Amino acid sequence: MTHALNALRQQHAPPFNGLTLHCKERLTPEALQKALTCVVTYLAEQFPNIPLEFFHCWVEHDSFLNDATPTSWETLQSEIASTDVLTQLFDNADTWVRHAFVAEGNAWLLRFHIDDDPNVSPRLGDFDLTIAIEHAINLHGMLQKLPLGEFEVTFPGAYFDLKEYGPSLLEVSGAFPVGRVTLNRPEVHNAFNERLIHELTTTIRRLGSTSWIEAIVLTGNGKSFCAGADLEWMGKMVGYSHDENLADAKTLQTLFETIAQCPKVVIAAVNGAAMGGGAGLVAACDYAIASDKATFAFSEVKLGIIPAVISPFVVEKIGLGAARAYFTTGRRFDAATALRLGLVQEVVPGEDLAAAVNSVLTDACSAGPKAIAASKQLLHGLAEGTADTAEAIASIRVSPEGQEGIRAFLEKRKPVWKRDS
Repeated sequence: MTHALNALRQQHAPPFNGLTLHCKERLTPEALQKALTCVVTYLAEQFPNIPLEFFHCWVEHDSFLNDATPTSWETLQSEIASTDVLTQLFDNADTWVRHAFVAEGNAWLLRFHIDDDPNVSPRLGDFDLTIAIEHAINLHGMLQKLPLGEFEVTFPGAYFDLKEYGPSLLEVSGAFPVGRVTLNRPEVHNAFNERLIHELTTTIRRLGSTSWIEAIVLTGNGKSFCAGADLEWMGKMVGYSHDENLADAKTLQTLFETIAQCPKVVIAAVNGAAMGGGAGLVAACDYAIASDKATFAFSEVKLGIIPAVISPFVVEKIGLGAARAYFTTGRRFDAATALRLGLVQEVVPGEDLAAAVNSVLTDACSAGPKAIAASKQLLHGLAEGTADTAEAIASIRVSPEGQEGIRAFLEKRKPVWKRDS
């Protein structure tokens, strides 16, 4: 027990790559006892052949910082006297209890205490993260009914991250029943490249096919939401053949279709500039909330190309008239204009963006998941009107005007357009 206490005191905020079930509010000692009793009873029923001393509990507490000593251990022990669960309970009422499923290598462990000894908890055979999440959600429902406070299940983004490319260009995290995806290329304003498109497409698919996810929030890290295509990717386009440009455009088309067809509600939290394909990303989402400082543009014509792939999604949101005005001029517009056009559904001060998103999530997650999926299927006839868009952008990219526009942008000069006589 002393060893565990020392480990806890040394790790007030230890790095954690697992799934947690925790209370979002203060727990009184009495409430904590009831919560732990609920958890231990559930574990004993679900895992009758696994000794309960293998399931550990830890209580995160401000007193880690002042080296407080536990004074209520005996009270808690008497409440769940039939177990050997290791629990630390401190006097201070500002106590959070976390029940954690922690990853170790490729096997998932169920454990209720963060310790620096890797042998504290045994491997539980076929007990993987998917099963762990199911049990955490079951416990979440039981605890919510007691009631003791507002509990939350959080899951590790590693469950959805792609490993084949090394470190992900996305940050994925979430709390049941919401998945959160953050574009994480702030140094290039979260611009698209082939890898980001692939990762985002695959991650949205995984979240969309996960039964316990009911909504997805998409945002950007840093000052921008998404700046469209990045310079290196655009540089490759110049040297691509027509067929290569066609295949390249189809990957972006697939991303937007994946978002629009995702059976979950996809909410864009537009934290900053959304340009070109970034504005198209906003349009592909079901609901968009923008910071009042966000700016938008369909700027492709300034590069000598056209917003072909994003056009079905944008026109669906803002209509042909507005699309004609902004597609042909490439003019920037502010969040208030985006709201008026219908590209976004709310505009709030930047500091209120998270709260506004949570408000929409409350509504979305209270609806029937199957009804949401059916509604999206009803609304999005994506098979119609999108077949020729990739061909259109591929053709324009290899045209003289498209080549000149992209080259001029890469060379930081004004393009020299050839006018028809």
